[in-house]
Amino acid sequence: MDLGCYCINTARHLVGSEPVSVFATQEIGQGGVDERTAGTLYFPEGEILQFDTNLYLDDKHFEQGCTVFGERGNIYIPQPFSQVEILRFGRMVETTLFITDHRIGSRQTETVRIEAVHQWRLEQEFFADRVLTGRTIELPGENGVANMRAIDAVVQSARTGTPVEL
Repeated sequence: MDLGCYCINTARHLVGSEPVSVFATQEIGQGGVDERTAGTLYFPEGEILQFDTNLYLDDKHFEQGCTVFGERGNIYIPQPFSQVEILRFGRMVETTLFITDHRIGSRQTETVRIEAVHQWRLEQEFFADRVLTGRTIELPGENGVANMRAIDAVVQSARTGTPVEL
């Protein structure tokens, strides 16, 4: 219910629709916390999200990544969800992503660097701006409800060991 929410939300945003079915497994720790969740979400036009999240790495090791596969290539983002440098060390670092064209005979990778920002400060400034100006928030609360619907299906699938239709 924690780490996988970012994967699910990202896939829903990129695909532009809601999953139609999910299948997942979980390992629940002694405190009742999902320490590992692996799942597959299926979308209406054949898109698939596969994710594996866990809390097993030690305190000095942090690993995350997101790869979006397309028909001719992929986009890889090594640190897509959390700015661990800010979280653990108070340092801001730029974000890098790699766009690779996999066509035979023309394999090329473009590196895109995005300026370092404090993402939590930007979130708070955005929200304050919307409150003060009365402008709408592009992703309203219904988006969170839809994401939670998919997360609940992942948890149900892991508990029952069966796919869940949405």
